[in-house]
Amino acid sequence: MDNQESRYAKLYEKYPEFVKGKFGGFGIGEGWYDLIDVLCGSIVGIVNQHNESVDYRLEAIAKGEKNADDYAPELLQKMEMPVIQQVKEKFGGLRFYIAGGDKRIQHYVEFAEAMSYRICEECGAPGKRRNSTGWIHVMCDQHEEEYLAKRERGEW
Repeated sequence: MDNQESRYAKLYEKYPEFVKGKFGGFGIGEGWYDLIDVLCGSIVGIVNQHNESVDYRLEAIAKGEKNADDYAPELLQKMEMPVIQQVKEKFGGLRFYIAGGDKRIQHYVEFAEAMSYRICEECGAPGKRRNSTGWIHVMCDQHEEEYLAKRERGEW
């Protein structure tokens, strides 16, 4: 199993309700795995917490302690778990596409994508957005040097 498949398998094992089957691509370096892992955990947590709150509210209504008019309609509707569509690097940043979710989840995705511009995709250390060879990427100084050396030797 290559590194991409290994990272995908780890996410699938941890978040089977969110990472369903193969999707449109999973193309990131090891350095962004923790960022993706935290994002997936946060999204699953948001959905689960929302749905537990809905159950609590509906139970209070059923007991006669509250009535449906006490809540906005969206607070009484369960949220379906979004599904990952694609995870990749583009123009040096993370792209994390999902189907479903709400504004809170979209804000988490946007935050993770913004953070990716400061994290080396290879190792997870602080990195910088670089365009030294026409390919935009985010790498730490060490991995940028290695990348340039490989390019010079024709290995990349």
